Amino acid sequence: MNRFKNYSIFLITSVFFLLSTNELNAQISEGGIPRSFKEKKIKSVSEIPFVKMPSFDVAAMLKEDSLNHDNLKSFRFAKGFDVSYSLDNSGKWETLDNGDKIWRLGIRSPGAYSINVFFSEFEIPDSAKLFIFNKKMKYVIGAFTSKNNNENKILYTCPVESDEIIIEYFEPKNIKKRGKLAIGGIGHDYRGILRDCAQGGSCKGKSDTCEVDVNCLPVGANWQNEKHAVCRIIYKEGSNYTAGTGALVNNTAQDGTPYLLTANHLICSNTIAQTVVALFNYESPSCNGGDGPLNQTISGATLLANNAYSDFALLKLSSTPPQSYNPFYLGWDRRGNNPLVPATIIHHPKGDVKKISVTNGSIEALIYYDGSNTNICAQWMNRDTWHVLHYSVGVTEGGSSGSPLLDANHRVIGQLFAGFSTCSNKSDDYYGRFSTSWNYGSTNSTRLSYWLDPLSEGDSTLNGSSSSYIVSGATLICTTSGVTYTATPPPNDYTLTWSSSNNLSLLSSSGNSAVFIANTNSANKGWVQAIYTSNIKTFSTLHYTVWVGSPAISNVSGPSGGLVGGSSAYHATLTDVRANVTSFNWTLMPSVYNNYFNPNGDYCYIIWYTAGYYALMVNATNTCGASSPYYYPISVGSKSYLSVSPNPATDNVQVSIIKPQNTLSASDTTSITPNLITTSGQDLETTYTIKIYNSLGTLFYSTKKSGDTFTIPVNNLQNGTYIIEANDGKQSYTQQLIVKH
Repeated sequence: MNRFKNYSIFLITSVFFLLSTNELNAQISEGGIPRSFKEKKIKSVSEIPFVKMPSFDVAAMLKEDSLNHDNLKSFRFAKGFDVSYSLDNSGKWETLDNGDKIWRLGIRSPGAYSINVFFSEFEIPDSAKLFIFNKKMKYVIGAFTSKNNNENKILYTCPVESDEIIIEYFEPKNIKKRGKLAIGGIGHDYRGILRDCAQGGSCKGKSDTCEVDVNCLPVGANWQNEKHAVCRIIYKEGSNYTAGTGALVNNTAQDGTPYLLTANHLICSNTIAQTVVALFNYESPSCNGGDGPLNQTISGATLLANNAYSDFALLKLSSTPPQSYNPFYLGWDRRGNNPLVPATIIHHPKGDVKKISVTNGSIEALIYYDGSNTNICAQWMNRDTWHVLHYSVGVTEGGSSGSPLLDANHRVIGQLFAGFSTCSNKSDDYYGRFSTSWNYGSTNSTRLSYWLDPLSEGDSTLNGSSSSYIVSGATLICTTSGVTYTATPPPNDYTLTWSSSNNLSLLSSSGNSAVFIANTNSANKGWVQAIYTSNIKTFSTLHYTVWVGSPAISNVSGPSGGLVGGSSAYHATLTDVRANVTSFNWTLMPSVYNNYFNPNGDYCYIIWYTAGYYALMVNATNTCGASSPYYYPISVGSKSYLSVSPNPATDNVQVSIIKPQNTLSASDTTSITPNLITTSGQDLETTYTIKIYNSLGTLFYSTKKSGDTFTIPVNNLQNGTYIIEANDGKQSYTQQLIVKH
C-alpha cells in the first residue's frame, strides 16, 4: 500500500531551445547541434572509445522496489554507478582543420531504457560546448556552456533514451584556460522513466488509470491559472533520486520572489534543496493527449524554512521563473477554518504529466501519527494534518507528495504528506496544515509567516497572482522628490489603477506609470500597488515594497560582555535593506584611547585594553537623511580569555588561551594596558577540545588541539556569526567569531 506520496527518479536538467538567455538561469541548456554532426573529417561514432557499465540483477532490484514500496521506501528507477572519467584519462581528442578540438566518450550500459550523467567537475570556458546524444544521433541534449558554470562546479543532466550514449565536448582554439570536465556518475534506467509515446501523439505515463490530466474539461477549466504554479521537483537524497511536487506561493509584497512550497519529508535540509530541479508546465496539451514539454526548468534552491509537525518545506528557487514559463503564485488561507469544498489537488503522480484530483467531501483536522524511520526526512512522530476522506476525481500517488491542497477559493491550505488513496480505494490522504506552518516554532526557519508576510500586514488570506505582470521603480522614497513607478501594461479590456500605503501620496499617473512621494520622513516600510481590473473582476493586484525616509537600525549583534585583551566584533542590522544606506557612523562611549577601535561599514571591531562599562552607538545615513542612533551596552572585565585573530576571518584563525597578569575590577575605567602572558608556561601542552557553533547552537566543527596557540580553518564555514569554544576539561573559554569571505 502506497502511504507516502514520493517517487524516485534520477535528477535531470532539461533541454532548452529558442529561449532568451536574459531570462534564464545558469543551469539551462541552449540548444544547437553537436559540432561532430557537421564535420566530415572526423571519426564516426562507431570508432570512438566506449566504456561499459557493469551488469546487475534487474529482477532483484525490481523485487526490492516492490518491497520498499510497501515499506515507505523510495521508488527507484535507475541504478547508479560511481565512475571517474575525465578529459585526461578517457575518451578521444580530435583536432579540426581550423585548430578547434573535439573530445568524445561513449557510455554503454546494456539493457538501459535511458542513461543520464552526473558531471562531478564542470568548469568550461566561453565558447566551449557540451552535448549528449544517443548512438543513433536522434536524441540530443545541450548545449551546456560556460553559463552552466556554478560555484559547486557540478552538473546533472536529463536522461537520454538509449543504452548507448555519446558525450561530446567542443573547445575552440586559442582559449586562455582549458576546460575541466569529469564524469562522476552514470545512471542506468531499468524502469523506463521516459513516457512511451505512440506515433499518433498519445503517450502512456506511469500514473494510474483513474488520474485525470489537468487540461481535461470540465474539471480543469477553472484551474488554468493555478496549474502554472505547480511543478515537478526532482532531487537527490543520499543515494536515491526522488521526484515530488511543489508549487509557487505568493507573498504579501507580491514581488514575484520564487518561493516554492513542498513537503518536509521530501526536502528537510539545504544539502537536499541544492540538488532540486523544478520542471514547470509539464502537462499534456490536451486531455489524454501527447507528452508535455521538458524544457522549462530551474535548477537549485535554498531551504528557507521547514518543520516536520506540519510537514512543510519552503524553498527559494535559484532564479525567478521567466515570463515565458507563464508562472503563477498561489494565494493562501492561514486561518485554519474548516476548508471550503470542493477542494482541488494539482500534482505529478509518479513523475507523470500534471494531473488534477478533486474532493467534494468533508475535510477534517487530524493529528496523524506516522512516518518512516528509513527516510531521514520523515521520522516517526505526530503530524498536524487535514484529512481528506474521499476523492470524487482522481487520487494521489508516489510523486504527488508536496502538492498543494487548494480550497474552493483557490487558496492553499496545506501540502500532501501521506495517504492510502488508490484508484481502487479513493480514501484517506493527509495534508500538512498551512495554518499550523504559519507561526510554528520559535524561529523564522520553522515558520512561513516571516517569508510570506514580509510587509508584516497580518493578512489572514491572500489571493494568487501572475508574475507576468510586474512593477518596477526605486526602492527608496524621500519627501524631497517624486519617484516614478512603471507597471506592465494591462491586457485588453482591463484598466490599471494605483494606490499606496498611508505614508505615501500619489502625485500623478499616466498610462501604466505613476509618481509617488513620501508624506513624511517616516523611516518605515511602504508600498505602491498596481491593480488590474475589468468590469467583471480584479485580474491581479501587485504590491511593490519600498522604504520611506531615512534608515532604521533594528539591532546590533555582538557580545554584551568583553574581556581585557580580548576582541569583539559588532554588526549593525538594518530594518530593511531597501533603505539604500550610504554610510554608517560608530562611536564608542566613553572613548578610551588605548582600546583598539575599528569601524568598517556595518561592522565594528574592538580590542579591549581597559575594563569598564561602555555604550556602542551607531546610526546610518541614506539620501533621505540620518537614522536615530542605536545604543548597545557592553561590560568589559579582566580575566582569562580566548583570543581569536583575525576576527572577522576568511580562511584561518589563530586561537590562543591568554591570562592577564593584572586583575582589574569591572568598574575600573582608567587607561591601563595590562601585560599579557600566555598560559603555556604554566600548563604545558594542555589539550583543548575546540568547537565552533552557529548562533542557534548548531555544531559545525570539533577537534582537539594541544598547547595554547593553534590554527583553526574556517574557509568551509559560510558567512555569519559563530561561537568558538576551547575546553580543557576544567574550564571553558568562548569567543565570538565572524566569518566574512
